[in-house]
Amino acid sequence: MDRYDSWGQVPENLRTKTQLADLDLPRIPGTGPVAYVYDRRPCGGRKSTFELYDTATSLPSPASARQLEAARARQHPANRTCDGCGAHPDSGAHLTIAGEDEQRRARLLCRTCQRIAQLRERLTQAATDRAGAARDAAAWLAADTAAVVHVREITPPPGENGRPKRPIALSVGAVTPSGAQLAHWAIRLNKSRNPLIPPGTVPAAEALPALREQLAGRDVIAWAVGSLKHIETALAAPHEPGQRRRELVVLERAVARWRGEIDPRFRRLTYQLDPGRADLMALLIRRMAADHDTEA
Repeated sequence: MDRYDSWGQVPENLRTKTQLADLDLPRIPGTGPVAYVYDRRPCGGRKSTFELYDTATSLPSPASARQLEAARARQHPANRTCDGCGAHPDSGAHLTIAGEDEQRRARLLCRTCQRIAQLRERLTQAATDRAGAARDAAAWLAADTAAVVHVREITPPPGENGRPKRPIALSVGAVTPSGAQLAHWAIRLNKSRNPLIPPGTVPAAEALPALREQLAGRDVIAWAVGSLKHIETALAAPHEPGQRRRELVVLERAVARWRGEIDPRFRRLTYQLDPGRADLMALLIRRMAADHDTEA
């Protein structure tokens, strides 16, 4: 059977027994389960496994029309009407906490209006986060003491077996947030004579100590977690008692917050492309800082 890891992945034609029973005209499974989903109930709680049935093979409830009318009369009619758009969804309206500040209240919404309300809340939060990201960038630019570091791996193409190969060289660049160059190295990681290795590369044993000196005393702004793994020894400055530890900032997260673009499918910030060079990372910082200057 198919397995789904969230309700958002479940196709429209698959429902649980409870969901079939909650339809405007209730139905019951006509066959056994065809799939299952492992997730929390829509109202919350612990994750659990829920069996899913195909609506195409489901059958009408054995209850008579008169019995269904009596059951409906015992329900509040608003439970089947969306407060947002007035729709009468087959699966009923869902209780949702929506709105901003003093207008925030519980409402019965169809799935579309519920999604819109959730996206609006996420966009409101994104606007706050965007201002914070711009403020952080303005502080980095004003101090201009950090090192914006980018490492590009030079890796041969996969072999005939399809397995990825290890990088053979690195291109390392470091600038200040204002764009002043601090370091630029082409570093050889092994003794390979692969033609992909650019001319003028320096062995890591020679380049990393020099890079360590060039970045001494500076906090580091990297693109992503783990992007500097090949030059960790150059960043691991000895720590003396009372000395401030080097701070590592992940720029990818700050840029995602500043852009504030939300993926409507998952209500989370969108993926950000690696700029590819340290000077382009610094350019992004300056563009982010300009937003703070405008707001100020």
